[in-house]
Amino acid sequence: MDIRDAFRVLVSSRANEQRPVDFSVSVPTFSMRECSQVQMLGAGSFGQVFTCIYGDEKYVLKQMHVDVERMMGPSLYQKELRLLESLKGHPNVVGIRGYCYNERAFMLDYHRFSFQCLEIDCRPVSSLDRLLILCHEYTHFIGCKHLQVNIAVDVASGLQYLHSKDIVHRDLKSENILVCNRHYTDDNAAYGFDRAWPYRPVVCKLTDFGESRSSTVRTRINATATRTRNVARGSLVYRAPESFHKVGP
Repeated sequence: MDIRDAFRVLVSSRANEQRPVDFSVSVPTFSMRECSQVQMLGAGSFGQVFTCIYGDEKYVLKQMHVDVERMMGPSLYQKELRLLESLKGHPNVVGIRGYCYNERAFMLDYHRFSFQCLEIDCRPVSSLDRLLILCHEYTHFIGCKHLQVNIAVDVASGLQYLHSKDIVHRDLKSENILVCNRHYTDDNAAYGFDRAWPYRPVVCKLTDFGESRSSTVRTRINATATRTRNVARGSLVYRAPESFHKVGP
C-alpha cells in the first residue's frame, strides 16, 4: 500500500460515525480531507503518524488503529484527547491543534531538528532517540555535550507539569520525546544559530499519552477502578524499577 492508498484508508475508515452529543472539549475540529502533502512518518501498536499541510502550516496527524478501537472502544481516543486538552500550553508538552472525531485523529504541532546548522548532511529528525544516534554517529558529541543537560531539564519540566495535573505518563522513553530547533533554524526564527546554540540548542516535548493515567481523565474501562492495579505498562526496558515489585496479594 503506497502513501496515497494509506491516506484514502485514513480518511474513509470511520466516515459515518459522528461525535457523541455529550462529548465536548475546547479543541477545534478539522476535516481530514482538507489536509494536503500527506507523508507517513511511522506506525506503532496504537496508530499511524503522518505529516501534512493544513492551511499554510505543517502539522502532524496521529490516527488510532481500527483494531485498537475494536478492543478498547472510543473511550481510549477520548481519554487521550482530553489529556492533550488538559496539557495545552506547556513548552515541554506537545500541543494539540485540532481533532477529527469520526476518524479518531489528532492534529499536533510539527517539530523537527535540522542538522543543516551543524553542516551535517542528513535528514531532519523528530524524536530524541534519532537525535542521539545521529549526534553520536556524526559528532561523537564533540561540541554537543551541553545537549544532555538541556534535554534533561526539558524532560523534567514536562514531567513535573504532568505530575502537577495528577497525570502519569507510563511510557516515557526517547522515542516519545520530540526534539526541535525551529526556534533558530526557521526562516522567520527570532534567534540565529550563534546566539541560540550555546544556551538553547534543542527544545524537548513529551508526546504519546496513549498509556498515560490520570486521576480525573479515565476510560470507561477504568472509571470504576479505585486504584491503578496494572502499573507494568509501557516499554519493558524503560520501566521504573519499582514497577517490577508485586504490590498487594
